[in-house]
Amino acid sequence: MKHNLMHRIVMLLAAVVLLAACSKGPDMAAYIPSNSFLVADINVGDLMKKADVKNIENISFVKLGLQELRHENPEMAELIDKIIDDPTETGLDLRKDVAVYVTQDMGFAVIAAMHKKSRFEKFLRETAEEGDELVFEEMNGYNKATTDFGTILYNKEVAVLTTSFGNDLSSTMNLKKDGSMAGNKKFADYWRNRSEMSIWADYGSMINFAERMGGNALVESGLPKEYLDDMKNMSMAWNLYFDKGAFRSEMTSQGFNTKKYKDYYQKFNSDLLKMLPEKSYLFFSFAMNAAKAADMYAGMNIEDVDFNEPLVGDKSLLDIIRALKGSVAFSIFDLVENEQTTVMPLMAIVADISDAATVQQIIDAAGMEARDGYYYANVGSGIEIYVAKTDKYLYITNSQDAVTKFIGGGFGKGIDGSIASKAKNYFYMYANLDVNTYPQAVVKLIPQNVTKLLGNYFESFELYNTSDTGVESYLYIKDKKENSLLSTLHFIDNNLVELGNLTEQIGGGDESPVYEEEYYVDDDFDEDPDESLWED
Repeated sequence: MKHNLMHRIVMLLAAVVLLAACSKGPDMAAYIPSNSFLVADINVGDLMKKADVKNIENISFVKLGLQELRHENPEMAELIDKIIDDPTETGLDLRKDVAVYVTQDMGFAVIAAMHKKSRFEKFLRETAEEGDELVFEEMNGYNKATTDFGTILYNKEVAVLTTSFGNDLSSTMNLKKDGSMAGNKKFADYWRNRSEMSIWADYGSMINFAERMGGNALVESGLPKEYLDDMKNMSMAWNLYFDKGAFRSEMTSQGFNTKKYKDYYQKFNSDLLKMLPEKSYLFFSFAMNAAKAADMYAGMNIEDVDFNEPLVGDKSLLDIIRALKGSVAFSIFDLVENEQTTVMPLMAIVADISDAATVQQIIDAAGMEARDGYYYANVGSGIEIYVAKTDKYLYITNSQDAVTKFIGGGFGKGIDGSIASKAKNYFYMYANLDVNTYPQAVVKLIPQNVTKLLGNYFESFELYNTSDTGVESYLYIKDKKENSLLSTLHFIDNNLVELGNLTEQIGGGDESPVYEEEYYVDDDFDEDPDESLWED
């Protein structure tokens, strides 16, 4: 099967991301245009150290994939073998960072570090097939190679692979500081602190681009112009880390006016946590100044939406929001069998209130049956709703036991301490992903092979703010001995047959050897590469 030049280069880069390891390369920020609104970066060196690239072929599915490639595409396999032995085989130094950027006019490019120009040009010529377009040109301070599906700009530091969308990115090779992202302070902060995998996005550029394209979800949302203008000054930096036992991510909002919006936030009322059972399968909480939130909604201008229109009796949505203080907690604390729905989650939501009379008016308007200390309604399909309130709190649940405990003063110490310690933030979310801890009513509904795979891998997920501008998330896994990337590779390798069979169940093919109980890996072809070339 004939492969065009650009396709082979992209395939090669993808393959090498699984094989390369070294330190960061040249300052690629100087080659990223200042009108870029999205930039992604892979620190290949750090990433591949965590993947233990020197021993990557000890992993069966990697060895199996390389063996299949040698059978189906000997030319590509031979090239990859050479790169394993010498990571600068192509003339590019694929051990270093690889960056991708998108400009406001939809220019798209991939940047890789250059090792040796002459060697890179030789590689392009050797991999070109008869009929491929390949034209070399000497430009002002850089070189240009034109191919069938894109353009490659390169000098002694980097190679820039651009798309064929009609965007001229030639200027990226001779950018001045104020014309590149190197002159953008917010981007520079992100660039200095980037991780193994990072993304930077400029909200203002994205909003402007959407406006030029004739549509903007933010504008159509009806947000006041003041808020939209503030968002245009913001950007987002996201980093992913492969820690021991967890995938950790950090997201930071840059350019956020913390002083201006400080009044929108308030300390979470931790007393709400005492009104929820200790165990929780899914939990979230947040705290926001309800009165300020209502002011924001009052300033919104959405077609055919009137926030002041009476919604319940004479109370509008804004009246309902203002009746709250702003702290809310929600928990799914049990999963029980139910005749109509098979499995029903038992849940509760509790909020603190500032206007008990308005809350009572809403309850009365709902027409619920008044019982001893609470209100009741059967909404069908076996679902019953219980509502209770005091002068300080509103409680809604589908568990009679939970509403009874609320009326009696709560659940003692309340929700699990590890959740409570972090729920004091503006926002917190927790999910129990360990199916081994789920009730049998739920486990029996999940195929046994799925239960085994999930139960041996996932543990829990957390998402919470660390400051006014920072958010962290953790996807915890069972293996705590290795970093999460290497642990995942080993998990896939140890469960290759089961994962293959699962893929087949959900619509995959049946030709891959992973579907066999025993799959064949030929150890004879595996020659040890020169590992010294992968050292920093």
